[in-house]
Amino acid sequence: MDSPKKDDVVTMVDVLNDEKELDEATSAVLSGSDEKICTYSSGYIKRQALYSCLTCCPEAKDDQEKAIGLCLGCSLDCHDHHQLVELYTKRSFRCDCGLKYNSVACRLDTSKKKILETSASSSTANVNELNKYNQNFSGTYCTCHRPYPDEEDTVDDEMIQCIVCEDWYHTRHLNTKVPDSTTYTEMICESCVTKNDFLLDYIGLAVEVVDLSQSAADTTLNVTQTNDSIIEESSPKRIKLSDDACTRPNNPLNDNVAKALFFKDAWRKSLCQCEKCMKLYEEQKVQYLIDEEDTVVFYEEKGKNKPKTSSYDASLAALSSLDRVNQIDAITSYNRMKDKLFEFLQTFVVNNQIVTEEDVKRFFRTMKEGTDNQNVHQPHFCR
Repeated sequence: MDSPKKDDVVTMVDVLNDEKELDEATSAVLSGSDEKICTYSSGYIKRQALYSCLTCCPEAKDDQEKAIGLCLGCSLDCHDHHQLVELYTKRSFRCDCGLKYNSVACRLDTSKKKILETSASSSTANVNELNKYNQNFSGTYCTCHRPYPDEEDTVDDEMIQCIVCEDWYHTRHLNTKVPDSTTYTEMICESCVTKNDFLLDYIGLAVEVVDLSQSAADTTLNVTQTNDSIIEESSPKRIKLSDDACTRPNNPLNDNVAKALFFKDAWRKSLCQCEKCMKLYEEQKVQYLIDEEDTVVFYEEKGKNKPKTSSYDASLAALSSLDRVNQIDAITSYNRMKDKLFEFLQTFVVNNQIVTEEDVKRFFRTMKEGTDNQNVHQPHFCR
């Protein structure tokens, strides 16, 4: 096997850096928050990326109410190397780091220490009392209550998050036919539809699986036609409530058995906001359904629109802040590391071996300790 050229190895390093930046950009899209701060002081944020720490409180594996929910910043800074469960996003949650059960102290918000000291008990039952926890915080999902990824599950199945209970479900456990993923953006599970049966009045807005084997005359699940017919028929039947006109459809299909519903973009704008319906949302505690900023789509767009600074720009800014002597030292050290990395990776190419995470850590650990170059080389044996 031919040895790589130095430019080839440098390109490999650049590709790895580009992938890392892509991962960081993706994280920013999903989080829409700053990974360097704790969000506790911002209160119960409408939506944010959350993590559950099972190292600080192992009991949370069996009791979700004991879970410790972390914001992005605390998961990276305060709970590094802990066993974390990635929860994607949750609504109306306040960071528990440093405040609940046996959580480590929060390094990003030192004011929490005083809050903890003034709490009535060590369990801080009155801290973040509005937080809601589901089985995801214990590391289980769906009606099957299994972890994800599940090493014992031999079926390759997609998981979808319900926008009401915010649990995740295997498509095969939704108890209904699932439309193509490109035709909908939000799903409400069967259990949540049952609890909020007013949603069945809006079934005309839902995306249904159309059986293409049927003739056009027999096909009754055309979404566009259903939407138009239901909305038009309901218009003259609106109920007058004070100065508000109720636009909730009088849907004859709401006698059907509840099932998981799938909706397109902006369907929430069609939810009636008359006095009676608003009171209903409040009673059912689903007021967030009429809040466009609650949606994951809004959250992701918020992350995309955040100003981004690449690692390269940050490195240049840091370098320019140094005096001339330190700049030369930094550049010299960088060039030395690049040469050593080339030599290090070359041994893997010659021996046709895979670079592992431990190999990379060992390389940088050796560079940091300033050990002799021969200790950095990959041993010439197969593993």
